[in-house]
Amino acid sequence: MKENSNNVLANLGFEPKEASVYLALVELGQGSVLEIARASKVNRASLYYILEIMKKKGVVTHFEERDGTHVYLPVDPRFLLAREKQRTREFESIIPELKALVNKSGHRPSVRFFEEL
Repeated sequence: MKENSNNVLANLGFEPKEASVYLALVELGQGSVLEIARASKVNRASLYYILEIMKKKGVVTHFEERDGTHVYLPVDPRFLLAREKQRTREFESIIPELKALVNKSGHRPSVRFFEEL
């Protein structure tokens, strides 16, 4: 199960450790750095850096509790799906332009076969 999830997340642009952190957060619901490190088996020192990258990517959010503890939450997996669908639509919208560029050049690659005698 986790192997398949890691592969899918990798296809969505997650690095291996980011995928482990995201899956751990989904299982936990929310967690402190210590809890996430234990669940994801990612070194705590590395985890701070990874969480910052994930926040910039928009796949993790966080808040600070009154005692100063930072609590991290994963974004809803449906958001990842919606974001991927948006990227697909954006790419599909430029396909006609790309085709026009290919046809405009007039250059077509050619393949030649040679036989040895």
